[in-house]
Amino acid sequence: MPGSKYLHKIHPTLDSPVWGVWLSCFVSGLLGLLYLADPVAFSAITSIATIGLYISYGIPTFCRITYARDSFEPGPVSLGRFSIPIGVISCVWIVIITVLFVLPTSSPVTAKNMNYTVAIVAASAIYIFANWYFNARHWFKGPVSNIDLEDNHDDFVAGSEKVKSQGAEEMANVGGAAQKSEYIEENKGGDKEELS
Repeated sequence: MPGSKYLHKIHPTLDSPVWGVWLSCFVSGLLGLLYLADPVAFSAITSIATIGLYISYGIPTFCRITYARDSFEPGPVSLGRFSIPIGVISCVWIVIITVLFVLPTSSPVTAKNMNYTVAIVAASAIYIFANWYFNARHWFKGPVSNIDLEDNHDDFVAGSEKVKSQGAEEMANVGGAAQKSEYIEENKGGDKEELS
């Protein structure tokens, strides 16, 4: 993305990409103002956002059920044997909803009420794939893991003893000892003394 070397910098005290957040707010505000100018254009923008969201989930799901069918290593939360059928259903749904969101919003279709979503999504796809082919594929190596789950497994896995004990401590801070006892009893089988 143009200007990304400035937009992705993390602010030293806020620990967030402040300029990137402000750019997102500014662009969102401009898109919201579009409704005042032309409701059809606003409808197209919301359709594009919805289609983009579905496609962003659909691409990895499609890759999982096709290219990585045999090499995929499931994490701690998995659908097991249902992951392929649910992935297929998800991809079919994404195709259906994408077609619905590019249809015109009213009939008869004129230049004024035409849904231009299909043209914008197609232009975006051409730009994204061209950028990948001519630029990003030469330097992008995929997401880099910054957490070693082997050493810190209990820090991140829901249901682990460490996560349960942290939940009980947070409950005690918010709701008192009675809720803490209930929480421990539900999640640790009644061992109330360990976290006291």
